[in-house]
Amino acid sequence: ACVHTPMNGALLFRGPHLWQADGTTIRVSTSGAARVYVIVEVEYKGKEARDGGLHRSLPEAGWRPESQAPTWGDVNSIMKVFSCKLPENAELELPPILGEAVFSVVVSNIAGNQDRVADELKECFRVWDPENLGGMRVEDLGGLLTAFCPELDPKAKELVLREADPKNLGVVDVKDFLQKVLASG
Repeated sequence: ACVHTPMNGALLFRGPHLWQADGTTIRVSTSGAARVYVIVEVEYKGKEARDGGLHRSLPEAGWRPESQAPTWGDVNSIMKVFSCKLPENAELELPPILGEAVFSVVVSNIAGNQDRVADELKECFRVWDPENLGGMRVEDLGGLLTAFCPELDPKAKELVLREADPKNLGVVDVKDFLQKVLASG
């Protein structure tokens, strides 16, 4: 089987698996921040896909489609990956499975290694950089720091912003900023 790279080292819950119990729901509980992946069959050559309605219901529930899709040894089966980020000590219920479904559930600890942390940070910054130019405004970073770190001393916040924009251009180079954040441990 070929596995989506961010899922390497993650916890796989029995899959791919053919499920046939209508209305079944699956709950995932986290003890730490995690990304949950659902891998579901979306096409089957010569037959109807066995997606249990998940191909439609996951995006409707706010799950994001991933760009890579794994294989599982059946050349006729085309799989698609959806993911959802969960905070520490959260519980998530997948949409009910309706009909036959070939799927897997994978849970990946976000803090499991530096690459996963970097991937999640990049994803967060993408929201502030919709044109994918590689930067965000210093004011936006300041707002994020205030929202996520309300106890941060104003002088410390100023230091972080100066470090993020050393040339005082008003724009933070996200790649350089993330390298600095991740290097500081």
